[in-house]
Amino acid sequence: MGSAIKNYRKTTDLGTLLLCFLLSCVSVLTLVSVAQYGGLALGGGMGNWRLVFTQVLATVLGLAGAVVFSLIGPTWLTRYWPVHMAICWGLVLLTFVPGFGYEPAGTGSQSWIALPMGMSFQPTELAKLSFIITFAVHLEWAGSRVNKPKVLFPLLAHLAGAPLLVHLQGDDGTALVFWAIGGIMLIAAGLNRWVVAACAAVTAVAAPFVWQYVLSAYQRQRILGLLNPEAYADGIMYQQLRGRMAVGSGQLFGRGLFQPGHSFVPRPENDFIFSYFAESCGFIGCVVLLALLFGLLAKTLLAAFRAPSRVGTYICVGIFAMLLFQIVVNIGMNLMLLPVMGITLPFMSAGGTSMAVLYLAIGILLGVRRQSAPPGLPTAEAPQISKLEGISP
Repeated sequence: MGSAIKNYRKTTDLGTLLLCFLLSCVSVLTLVSVAQYGGLALGGGMGNWRLVFTQVLATVLGLAGAVVFSLIGPTWLTRYWPVHMAICWGLVLLTFVPGFGYEPAGTGSQSWIALPMGMSFQPTELAKLSFIITFAVHLEWAGSRVNKPKVLFPLLAHLAGAPLLVHLQGDDGTALVFWAIGGIMLIAAGLNRWVVAACAAVTAVAAPFVWQYVLSAYQRQRILGLLNPEAYADGIMYQQLRGRMAVGSGQLFGRGLFQPGHSFVPRPENDFIFSYFAESCGFIGCVVLLALLFGLLAKTLLAAFRAPSRVGTYICVGIFAMLLFQIVVNIGMNLMLLPVMGITLPFMSAGGTSMAVLYLAIGILLGVRRQSAPPGLPTAEAPQISKLEGISP
């Protein structure tokens, strides 16, 4: 037993797991403060602490799951991709069935499955992982043929299917996460720069159609509100204006996590956890938090470069893309640089499903790292074909 633990410590990047755990600890402490002094405190009662208990439980279960997935490695997940794909997307389809799927107040999307004792589960979080793995398998099969039309079009269809289904749930924020994951994975696989330019041109041409016929009136107001926030100060921009005010009021050292007098930001535990943390811990605290987040991103990208196989590289790139997109968009929302999209801050925002699945993603990444050549092994001896292709000429 002792030798097994020692071997696990030698072959596993525990630094990545430590970064995740530190972020989870910061999240739990911030949620405790929110329950006492933030928006949740207005409700009163033990209900304030439900999210804290859920976050702690999800962290413990997520850590255990990460260890298990790191031991299993990515081979089983890539070999039996039809199994987890069917399960994950079957659960997503279940959200459309009356009596199973439901729409929590204020979310605007029916992407949850109701569970006993007032609990819920968001299957699209798990579907992100399944999509990363299946798309990585597809890209490995494509190989150097990724720019050939008969190979590229099925890849684009694979990429489009997931966000379109999530869009039907009303969760366009998560749909954008899928687009970002797939797009960055395609670029890493060597997508031709002219294909990238063509996709960008098609997106620009389609933008007026999307604005008029795809976006709801509420979503259009979110975007217009950024151009003239004062005109929507008492309505759709109220949360973002309060969030930006909270960030500024933190100044250098913040008000303190466990001190009264916090600004009122509606529902700070989810999308606006960064605003609440910035007010509590100030600029210094934000620097520390960003160092942890970008340290995790660096670890994830390093795993992609060191992966011993192409499929391992693509899996790590997909996880990197998911984390990067959510971090940038969430902080952009809090600073009022981007409209609110319902995208959470990884390892910080409240949400048991999100926290647990993020740990599972890290477990898969650690499994890829465990298959990599040990540090110091000469390149010629390392079974490594993981060099990122970038955008081919």
